[in-house]
Amino acid sequence: MLHSAHKLHLYDFMHLAKEEEVIALIRHLGTQCVRSRRLILLSKAYLQEPPSIYDLRSSSANKTRSLSATTAYPATPISHLPGTGRYALDSYRIFCTQKHDLNSDEWKTVLPTDKELVRYLVSQGCYPRLWCLLTSVVIEVEVGIL
Repeated sequence: MLHSAHKLHLYDFMHLAKEEEVIALIRHLGTQCVRSRRLILLSKAYLQEPPSIYDLRSSSANKTRSLSATTAYPATPISHLPGTGRYALDSYRIFCTQKHDLNSDEWKTVLPTDKELVRYLVSQGCYPRLWCLLTSVVIEVEVGIL
């Protein structure tokens, strides 16, 4: 069914793929067995319940830190999809929320745990300071040291 990555359209065909076919396509990435199962599950879930900005879902990601306290992770349109952990949710909030609402500053309030997402936000001038993830202590930092 799947002969090359060029014929592979995640949202159209991946949910129909056999796990062995996907494994053959992504073997070079490593952990191909786990990834193939997750891609197929994600595709099925996406087709059954596509994300909508009008249908925010509570998150299975545990908690998020803010500069003031630890709170439940905010609901997002993609929270219900399998495999959407903290990194995926932070990335969605940083890179996608402004596409739906040009006046949204939500992306500036995300406090990611991934160092590359932190670097991106600091480079965009979102944080003149950083927080220590373990102690929630806020420290002043210059962008140049990242």
